Amino acid sequence: MSESLSAISMSTAARDRTRTRSRLGYSSSLDADDEETGCNTIPNLSFQDDKHPGSILHSINMMRKNRTFCDVVLQVESSDIPAHRVVLASVSSHLMELFQADTDSKESIISYKLNGVFEKHAVEKLVDYAYTSRLELDPDEVKSVFIAANQLKIDRVVKVLGAHLVNNLNIENAIDIRALHGISKDKSLVAKVDAFISENFNEIVKTTSFLSLPCVQIEVLSQSEAEMKMVSGNSVCQLAFDWLTRANEENCFQDLIEKTHMLYLALDNSLQDCSELPNGDIGDTELVQDYKRLSRATAVAIGKVSY
Repeated sequence: MSESLSAISMSTAARDRTRTRSRLGYSSSLDADDEETGCNTIPNLSFQDDKHPGSILHSINMMRKNRTFCDVVLQVESSDIPAHRVVLASVSSHLMELFQADTDSKESIISYKLNGVFEKHAVEKLVDYAYTSRLELDPDEVKSVFIAANQLKIDRVVKVLGAHLVNNLNIENAIDIRALHGISKDKSLVAKVDAFISENFNEIVKTTSFLSLPCVQIEVLSQSEAEMKMVSGNSVCQLAFDWLTRANEENCFQDLIEKTHMLYLALDNSLQDCSELPNGDIGDTELVQDYKRLSRATAVAIGKVSY
């Protein structure tokens, strides 16, 4: 009888402990053996600190500003931008590749000179983004930051800035946006800009940006007025475009704008440069001979041939 009373007393005590734990706001489970023996196990603890990521970024950013533990310096124009390689590599696949190539370096701080298309303020904005996850730009800063992000392969930023540029296309800025360095990497973006230019071409050709574009000047010679009438203006334009495409593959575009190109219609119905017209040909007039001499002099000047 006394054993039965003891068992009942232990069972009642276990239930009381369970109720007490429930009132305290946490719960734990006891296995069968624990319940039988009355042993109390400590529950697992799980803690999610939602403020931790932001706190870490803030702390690392303060270290950067104080040049604490910085192990890389980006040199842009005449300025140095200190940072931490691990932070920059986490957002830029280009810098990741650059840093990995120098893993054997024994220097505590490595410097990299960013040449060409990079502007100081654009790189600074992207470094700030790497440390803060925020990118705040004035309208006149978007293009230079887009170019830098494209070059550094910071893909998320490139995507956001590309969408911003397309959403803010207008008659005045369309040509400048289409001419941005690296824009051709994004075929979808290029297609949208080209479509806008095509739809608004009559207005865009009057803008300063369009009139300031490099110009390849072409003159097409005809043997006679009858020959001129045989070819429509649209056909000549297409033939000229075909010639320009071939010439651009064989020459630097900058070289093509150095002179006016004199072309003639060959037997295969293609435009050819008069400098290649055989001496003594019926079309080898004095005008063409002068052009040949000019072409030779231009080629020497740009270093393509030598006397």
